[in-house]
Amino acid sequence: MSDQDVPKIYRFTLPVLDSQVLSIHAGAQILSVAPTRDGSSDRIDLWASTYPNDETKSMRWIHIAGTGHPQPTGRFIGTAVTPAGLVWHVFEGAPA
Repeated sequence: MSDQDVPKIYRFTLPVLDSQVLSIHAGAQILSVAPTRDGSSDRIDLWASTYPNDETKSMRWIHIAGTGHPQPTGRFIGTAVTPAGLVWHVFEGAPA
């Protein structure tokens, strides 16, 4: 088994938007989210297990909602609490 056949965990920094598209390997598994390491409240980090050398990409919809906002449809990925106290709930699902 070559190194290219082994999945790798990659970090993606995303802006806090209601909905956005992430271009990632078609078989990637989204693992978790957390606040960015730079202390910003308008971005989050998302980690995924992926095959970075595989050219087969898919467009994955990511939805982010603050506490008290309508819950997006889709699979819950996780919650990121920023240093400023903002709380972002992250989902993967169909276009809004």
